[in-house]
Amino acid sequence: MLKKVFHIDHVIVVGLVLVVIFLFTTMVNALSFFDPVKRSLDNFSLKDIYYEIIQQAEAEHSSNIITIVDMSTAYRRDHIASIIEDIASCEPAVLGVDIVFEGWREDTLGSELLMDVVRHTENTIFASKLTNGETEKGEEDKLNFAGSVHSFFSEEISITEGFTNVDSDAEGKTLRMFPMTRRCGNNKVYSFTAQVAEAYQGNIIGQTNEEDRTVIFSGTKIDRIHCDSVRKNCELIKDRIVLLGALNDYADKHYTPIGRIPGVEFQAYAIQTLLEHNDVKTMSNSMMWLVSILVIYLSLVLRVSLYMHLKRSNHPFAAFFTDSSIGFTFLTFLWVCLLVMLNFLVFAAYYTYMEPLVMCMGVALMGDASAFYEACIRYLDRKGIKCSFIKNSVYYIKEQYNQTEK
Repeated sequence: MLKKVFHIDHVIVVGLVLVVIFLFTTMVNALSFFDPVKRSLDNFSLKDIYYEIIQQAEAEHSSNIITIVDMSTAYRRDHIASIIEDIASCEPAVLGVDIVFEGWREDTLGSELLMDVVRHTENTIFASKLTNGETEKGEEDKLNFAGSVHSFFSEEISITEGFTNVDSDAEGKTLRMFPMTRRCGNNKVYSFTAQVAEAYQGNIIGQTNEEDRTVIFSGTKIDRIHCDSVRKNCELIKDRIVLLGALNDYADKHYTPIGRIPGVEFQAYAIQTLLEHNDVKTMSNSMMWLVSILVIYLSLVLRVSLYMHLKRSNHPFAAFFTDSSIGFTFLTFLWVCLLVMLNFLVFAAYYTYMEPLVMCMGVALMGDASAFYEACIRYLDRKGIKCSFIKNSVYYIKEQYNQTEK
C-alpha cells in the first residue's frame, strides 16, 4: 500500500505540474502583454465570494457599538461645528471626525467657531492624511511617507489624530486590509482606526499586532443618522463610537468585498474588526505551497488508484471513465469544488484563509501531466528500452494490462 502511495511516478507527475505552474506565473510576471491578466489575478480573491455567502446566510443585525453621522449636506464650518456640538450633547464614548479641515477659509467666523467647539469637545479623534508615500521593499513592502496634512487648528489645540489613508496603491482595486501604523519621516504614526479603537477600549496601541489587518465584513448593519437629526437619535449615540463623515462623497468610495462603500463605512468595519479582536489569518506563501503540493500529490494518488480499479472492473459504466477523458474531467471538477468548499468551511469557522489558486490549478493539470508522463513511458517501452524504472512504473503496468486485454 505504501509503495502505491510513495511512488516515484507520482513525484515526477507532481513535478511536471509544478513546472507548468511555474512557467505560467513566470510568463505572466515577465511579459507585459499579460499585465491585464496579472492585474485581474492580483485583484481577485475567493474571500470576496466567501464574504458574500456568509452575508447571505447570516441574519443582518445592527451594531450596538458604532454609529455613523452623515454630513454629506454640511458644507459650512459653522454648520459642522453645530453638528459636533449636537453629537457631544448626546454623550458618545468616542467621536471620530473623518474630515481634514485644511487651512483657514474666507468664512473666518465659521473657522473660529469650529476651533472653539473642538477646544471644548473631549474624547475626539480627528483625521489626517499622509502624503508623498513611497513603497519600501522588504518583508512587508509598506508605504513610507514624507509628509502629512492636518486640520488648521492642530497647531493651536492639542488634539489626537490618526491618518485615514487606507491603501495608496489601491486605485481601482478591492480594499480588504486596513493599516495600523505607517512611517512618516522618522516617526511612527497610528491610523484613524487604531486611534478610535484605543480611545474606546484601550489596550490596542502597543498591545495589538501592528501589521496591516484584514477587515471582517460581517453581517453587521452600521446605524446611520443624518447630521440634522442627531438630537432626535441620542439613543444611537450615547456611549457609542460615533463617526462623522460623508456617506455620499463619490471621491471617497472604495471597492470592497461587499461592494462599493464610503470611506467612513470602511473605517467603521475596520474599527469593529479591531475591537472584536477578529482577524483573517492568511496562510503564508511557503505554507500555502506546501499544503497545495500535498493536496495535489494525494489527489494524484487517488486518481491513479481509481483509474486502476475501474480498469480492472467488468462494470460497463467503468469504461465511461477509463476510455474517455470526459469522466475523469468531470470527477476532477467535482474534486476541485470539494476542495474549495473545504477551504470555505475553514474560513467560515476559523477565519483562516489559504489562497487556493495554486492547489486548484495543480489538481486541474494533473490529468494532462499524468497523460504526458504515461505517453513517455509507453514510448520508451515501445523503443525496447528495458529497465527497472520503466517496469516498475504504474503506467507501464497499465500498458501491459491493456495489451493483455487485447
